Amino acid sequence: MKRVFISFLIIISNIILAFGSITEEPEIKIDNISISENKIIVETNYKIPKNFYQNSSSEFLSVTTKDKRLELIKTQIQNPNKKLTNSFNITSTFLIKNKINKEETKLTFDANYQLCSKDGACIPPNTQQIESELKITEDINPKAWKKTLLYILFAFIGGIILNIMPCVLPVLSIKAFSLVKQNELSKKQIFNNSLLYSLGIILSLLILAIVAIIIKTAGKSIGWGFQFQNPGFVMFLITILYIFSFAMFDFIVISISNIKTHSYKSKYAESFFTGVLAVLLSTPCTAPFLGTALGFAFSQPAIIILLIFLAIALGLSFPFLLIGIFPKSLKILPKPGNWMNTFKEIMGFLLILTSIWLLSVLHSQIDTKSFFNFLYFILIITFAMWIFRNFYNRGKTKKTRIISIIVILAIIITSGVFLIKTEKPSTNINNQATTDNRIIFNENEVERDIKNGEKIFIIFSAKWCLTCQTNEKNVLKTKTAIQHFEKNNIKVYYGDYTNNSETITKWLNKYNRSGVPLYLYFNGETEEPQILSELITKKMILNLK
Repeated sequence: MKRVFISFLIIISNIILAFGSITEEPEIKIDNISISENKIIVETNYKIPKNFYQNSSSEFLSVTTKDKRLELIKTQIQNPNKKLTNSFNITSTFLIKNKINKEETKLTFDANYQLCSKDGACIPPNTQQIESELKITEDINPKAWKKTLLYILFAFIGGIILNIMPCVLPVLSIKAFSLVKQNELSKKQIFNNSLLYSLGIILSLLILAIVAIIIKTAGKSIGWGFQFQNPGFVMFLITILYIFSFAMFDFIVISISNIKTHSYKSKYAESFFTGVLAVLLSTPCTAPFLGTALGFAFSQPAIIILLIFLAIALGLSFPFLLIGIFPKSLKILPKPGNWMNTFKEIMGFLLILTSIWLLSVLHSQIDTKSFFNFLYFILIITFAMWIFRNFYNRGKTKKTRIISIIVILAIIITSGVFLIKTEKPSTNINNQATTDNRIIFNENEVERDIKNGEKIFIIFSAKWCLTCQTNEKNVLKTKTAIQHFEKNNIKVYYGDYTNNSETITKWLNKYNRSGVPLYLYFNGETEEPQILSELITKKMILNLK
């Protein structure tokens, strides 16, 4: 028994002597800290003292934290030998559980270790505290994905609602006409038509999203319908609608194929390009839910912008996808007959009316000379359609049709080069005087009135926004609204977004909106405004006190 006791004392003495010889500590520092989605990745370097090692299989080798915002989910050791000597790295991945404010970015970690001497004696586990600064420009919210999903849902709902907004009605009427004709098609052909219409919408909106991302990356502010602030785009759209209107009157026949056995391909192409046209005409309008979703999208990374635009595209095409999936729903529409010719011609007049509306938009974007040059260009387009009708549609030989196309292209390109000009008017439309006792929007005056407790109503509108013009005619320019503003001493400021305005874009972004219309009411008691719906009523105005 005595011998056993003496042996135990010798072992304990050796351990104590071994611990006493281990006085050095490893040198530990954070080499890099980065963020990947909702995770923080910390790369920590360990430098082990000479004649010592760290066991890589030890449960005490790790980098942890007591910060409740983070949770360690993975530890990876560089060159994981059994005995780690000299210098090695540990990569620790932390899940962000709670919000990290951009003002509170100092993070503290516990670097755990257990050194062992080469003779096999190990000291008890120890910890060094290490700190690092997380470089972020905005708050990190791990629950942000839920918010993103909500805005994607808003975009989808807004896309559905966009189908009944004034901007889309001309194209929707054309699509309704084509749906009536589909009554006699097979289920497969109905589905393919609906699918191609939807693909036209999706592809167009994704291209628009990419353009928006490029402009945003260049550091410029953008909004929904930004392309309508470009007179060249407006000219292009007027020309397309003008040509389509002549097709509605059967003055010209636009067909992809003249071979009757392949006529269905022409119908598919027509469906696709009708979807493209729907996007071109719908973008000046915002709708309930849509404005909020787009306001969020334009403040987010590129992938979120793409997802929001994709959701809008799916919403805009959703009713027609349903028709493609359930073709029996077409039975509620009237059967094809002679009435369709009259309906088609009415659609032709509607497209001409839309072209005239766009001409009024163009008139406010370019000077008088450029405007009349464009009217001459439209006259030449009419002549080109006459050639198309007489020598292409009625051409008896392939050679005649090819020559007619070459002549038409030469006429259009030559006249376009000489006649298409986009000189800006001498007076900025955004600063022109308004009527109905409205005041031109001036940021400094508005901010002054808000601080002084004035009651003010701000209208952000544009001539290319049909929803805006509908609200103006039916609500804002009515005697009821004008008298209500005067009676309650409400100042009315009008901001015209027909041409690009950095100031108005800033105000739209301030209230998480991407386009017009936007209506703000400051009641004089608070600096936070009441934001009215994109579609307003007289009752809404009368409720402003």
